[in-house]
Amino acid sequence: MTELFATMPPWVTALLATTGVCIIISFWAIWHAYQRDFATSQEKVLWMSVAVFVPFLGGIAYLVLGRKRGRLSL
Repeated sequence: MTELFATMPPWVTALLATTGVCIIISFWAIWHAYQRDFATSQEKVLWMSVAVFVPFLGGIAYLVLGRKRGRLSL
């Protein structure tokens, strides 16, 4: 496996790392919104939809704007 990464150009490694970070941020935003209670159920669905359909930017928007709007559901 290390031979595979050793033979890849640096730009491919950077692209894979960037893609991985984008996927992790999007999955985290979806999971975090799912675990929270928002003022309305439509707001919850909206945040989850934004994270799904606008992958990286939706996750960043949720991180900046939506994260503190929800309360942890018990």
